[in-house]
Amino acid sequence: MKINNILFIGTGAWGTAIANLLASNPNNNVKMWGIDKNEVDAINKGKNPQYFKSLRISRKIHATLKISECSNNNDYIFLSVPSKVLKETTKMIVNEINNSPTFVNLAKGLDKDTNDVWSISLKKIIKKCESSLVTLSGPSFAIDVVKKKPTTVDVVSENIKDAINIIKIFSHSTYFKVFPLTDEIGVQLCGALKNLLAIGTGIAKENHSSINTISSILTQGISEIRKLICLRGGYEDTIMGLSGIGDIFLTCTSNQSRNFSFGRELFKKGFKIIKNKKTNTIEGYSVFPIVESIIKKNNLKLPVLESICEVLSQKISPRDFVKFSISKMGLFERNE
Repeated sequence: MKINNILFIGTGAWGTAIANLLASNPNNNVKMWGIDKNEVDAINKGKNPQYFKSLRISRKIHATLKISECSNNNDYIFLSVPSKVLKETTKMIVNEINNSPTFVNLAKGLDKDTNDVWSISLKKIIKKCESSLVTLSGPSFAIDVVKKKPTTVDVVSENIKDAINIIKIFSHSTYFKVFPLTDEIGVQLCGALKNLLAIGTGIAKENHSSINTISSILTQGISEIRKLICLRGGYEDTIMGLSGIGDIFLTCTSNQSRNFSFGRELFKKGFKIIKNKKTNTIEGYSVFPIVESIIKKNNLKLPVLESICEVLSQKISPRDFVKFSISKMGLFERNE
């Protein structure tokens, strides 16, 4: 049986969770590269307390601070670094490797330099080494994957064969299932926009604590994300799948979600938390200027997403978010 050499770039929560899952397959040889010595040392001892406290992870994972120790002869390279350094790090990796591995992107968001989904930008970078790219996305909190809770996600690529090849390295798991898709645009837009919507539902939760209100904001927001998917050339049906409603529901209703919790905190404490909090870990905050630009450029009527952007740009108070969103909903037909 062929051994799969798998490298993870980054030692954060999601990368560690997937690395731990794959390391349980005896046919997978899993390595991790990171820049945080404490995290690297902990992983080599079967832990990553920064994210998982006392939970144990596989001792079969080898982590290192030296990229030269792990960059060659990999079959798969998982990109699990923060989106703000994704392109820079990918360029560095491409210059280090000696073959053409399949890259798997775990980051979500949009490229602020181009306003495009990440796959467009990353494919230009990895073209140099003639590699293929797939994206893993879906309703999944890292800690629940480490705890072996049943989880299902999508793996997306324009080339369905590439997606199916990735599924094979996960096939040993009885609790983590991966399903192939080809709608790169739709899946990645859902992955980016659900974080922005989660800030809105967090505000709504703290503002009213009414399931009526949250359901209204959530339903309208899903309709608006669907509209943006179609505008950018994605498939309308993607909104109904794991990376659509599945991931949106997860992110927009749970206190485990950084973006949902940020929305709640924003309502309680006001704009001062934007200055006091490390907003670079709040994906919805990072993506809102791009969404705001897309809305204006295309003269779109998206009441919920537009109102969230207005709150984050401090044009309206978080306390006015629900009122503004609801009042604008009559401005267009839902089936437009």
